[in-house]
Amino acid sequence: MDEFAKRLWKLSAKPEYDSTDYKNWIGQDDFIAFLQTVPKEPEVVLFASISPFIFIHTVLVPTGLVTPPDIDELDHWSCNPSSSWSISARVGKRLGIALSAPMTFAGSKTLARGEQLVFARSFDGRQENQSYIELAQRFAQAFDLHWVPEREAFSRFDHRGDIEDVVRVIARPNKGRVVVALRTVFDEYLIITKQVGLMLYDSTRYESKKFSGWAGQTETARNQNGDIHYRMGRIPDVASYITGFQIIRPALSRMEIIRRHTSGILHDRKYAEFITYDWKHKTIRECSCDPQYLGNYFVKSDLPFEISPVFFRPEVLQKYKSDTDKYQLGDRSISCRHAWHLQTYDINDAGQVHTYLKYLGHLPYEEQLYWKSFNEAPKAPNI
Repeated sequence: MDEFAKRLWKLSAKPEYDSTDYKNWIGQDDFIAFLQTVPKEPEVVLFASISPFIFIHTVLVPTGLVTPPDIDELDHWSCNPSSSWSISARVGKRLGIALSAPMTFAGSKTLARGEQLVFARSFDGRQENQSYIELAQRFAQAFDLHWVPEREAFSRFDHRGDIEDVVRVIARPNKGRVVVALRTVFDEYLIITKQVGLMLYDSTRYESKKFSGWAGQTETARNQNGDIHYRMGRIPDVASYITGFQIIRPALSRMEIIRRHTSGILHDRKYAEFITYDWKHKTIRECSCDPQYLGNYFVKSDLPFEISPVFFRPEVLQKYKSDTDKYQLGDRSISCRHAWHLQTYDINDAGQVHTYLKYLGHLPYEEQLYWKSFNEAPKAPNI
């Protein structure tokens, strides 16, 4: 369990009753400090249920509905990840049947128009893990996320072909469960769908043997500080609660997301330079594999041909041959899972591996640098 999840469980660690630590714990300063750090964290809490003190449920709503938020209306939120799609039937004169969305009865008109990302489901018919987590399919499919049991995460391949855990499920037996997501992916989804996150939370602290209800609470405070909103009730030295919501706005810009999903100049890709046989000009020199600096047969220019050959020491292939789980060597081609593909390569009479500038430009920049480390001038007499 990483440090981020440990922080959440630490917030639920109840000190000995009537101690100084317990009285400080009842003050909830540490939970408020946690809320203040949420915008800076690399992950966002989608769901946390740590018995019996902390509940967090993050849902999404259209940005316009909380600009500004109706605090009094959102103050009555009542929902959890166990809510799901259901069938609703009407009887009497208005006989009918329809599907009801998960957020329909969330206690708020704003939330009723929202989107739930995490679904806590259970089925006694399962042999193992009768209680489990599902993701909203729109979110999971858009980012190609798949449940990987051994990693306890919804994962995908990153641009290097390595497994990346995007949504992690962290559970402690009989203690609760936390679901966190990479903030970059969460923000990307917010921008594309024109939504913001609403982190609904409830932190209730008490000693069960001494607590008999809230009838004697002496203070109720309300905070309206930027995007953090909560009500606080307290029985001095005995119990307290904070319940409210926090607006999570994307830290990325829309243009950054567009660049991430487009190619060419708009994508801001980087390209390496290689020692190349520029056969248009009959010379050996360094050339960039950037397509805007390469020419072809059909357009007259002074640029080197995109099919100018580039040569490498034979050891360049060793990485791919030694990891057949990640890389697939085809008939003079190399593939890295769903991340990248080198369309063609060959081996000359001197044993050098060679391919063309054009195809090197299709590789991720890190992979270009790997090939560059083996780059050398051609050695065979017939290039």
